[in-house]
Amino acid sequence: MNYLSNITPQKASLNRGAWKELEDYERDLVRDYGEVYVIVGTAYDNQPLSLINADEPTDIPDYFWRIIQYNGQTEAYLFPQNTPSGTDFRQGKTTVHEVEQWSGLNFGLQK
Repeated sequence: MNYLSNITPQKASLNRGAWKELEDYERDLVRDYGEVYVIVGTAYDNQPLSLINADEPTDIPDYFWRIIQYNGQTEAYLFPQNTPSGTDFRQGKTTVHEVEQWSGLNFGLQK
């Protein structure tokens, strides 16, 4: 489901590139395995940038991440906001532990 509360500023090169490919990959997993669980979030460097000319203060994420669980497997992906267009989504593959370090969260998942 998509809600306005989960909308964040994302550069077009990432949104239309590797991020879109990753979303397409998730759809393929759903077709192949039925149930797929996805956790998505953002991460920030020490000093987040603010969205210019916004009605309200809005921090721009430096990184976007996804954790995907399906068929007993867990995959994690982390992309910098400046990911160039044409980057293969698999280049963002990382570990849950790495996502936990960037996000400051503990997912309690297999690492």
